[in-house]
Amino acid sequence: MSSLAARFGNYAELTRQKAPIGWLLLLFPTLASLVVSSAEWPSLEVLLVFSLGVWLTRSAGCVINDYADRHFDAGVARTKHRPIAEGRVSPSEAMALFLVLMGLAALLLLLITPLAALTAVLAVPLIVLYPFAKRVTSFPQLVLGVAFSWGILVASVEMAGRISEAALWLFLANFLWILAYDTFYALQDLPDDEQIGVRSLATRFGVRGSPRLIALCQLGMLSCLILLGVRSDYAWHYYLLLLGMALLFGYQLLRLGREAHRGSFGYLRAFRSNAWVGTLMLLALCVQEAAL
Repeated sequence: MSSLAARFGNYAELTRQKAPIGWLLLLFPTLASLVVSSAEWPSLEVLLVFSLGVWLTRSAGCVINDYADRHFDAGVARTKHRPIAEGRVSPSEAMALFLVLMGLAALLLLLITPLAALTAVLAVPLIVLYPFAKRVTSFPQLVLGVAFSWGILVASVEMAGRISEAALWLFLANFLWILAYDTFYALQDLPDDEQIGVRSLATRFGVRGSPRLIALCQLGMLSCLILLGVRSDYAWHYYLLLLGMALLFGYQLLRLGREAHRGSFGYLRAFRSNAWVGTLMLLALCVQEAAL
């Protein structure tokens, strides 16, 4: 019994169940798209289906990421104790878990419209491709940005039968936001990644250039959300919540950036604080839609 509990504990660790921040960063934009893509509020069933779908695909993405990185994780201080790197989960076992999670996600497609289901299926190659992109390009976050934003398009097709203009602005905003926060995340491992040859925006731009890139992406995200508000004739309280997001970005770059110079934990705190950014983004759109 203890062996079975240990195995499921390893699976929970492999799928990052103790770190829900990744799920939330995927969930908030998807829910936001459900809200803005139609004049009607999404039903409870739709909310549950999309929330579970995000959890399953995010969990599967963690598994395939660690499978792809199994020869590198042991050489990185932050990841050397992951289940596959330590041999607590075999590569074949990890692939079986990945297929189970993706199979469960596929069952959810039966509960949404056929066109939305087809749109969702198109994301599968992106989920698989991202971990391997780190081997061949310094811009793997571009793949991650599209993969992590894909739920926005699926949600729009589900609610509106098409990809709405609001969803497109949200997709672009989210894409830029992902480039920003994942660069913070990658900066934690910069010395190890440079040594073992893992490539990312952080290794491409370094400690000095990465904060400038992050700031530019954050500014781009806010600009897209402002344009969404202008195009949709949103009221003043929407922009007030965007101001809160801007202040959080400033906090990340200034206070947490200074902490990062004294250790990688500052980068991790900056990354985690994006949960509040996503909360404000979703809240801004929900409050606006409720006022219409």
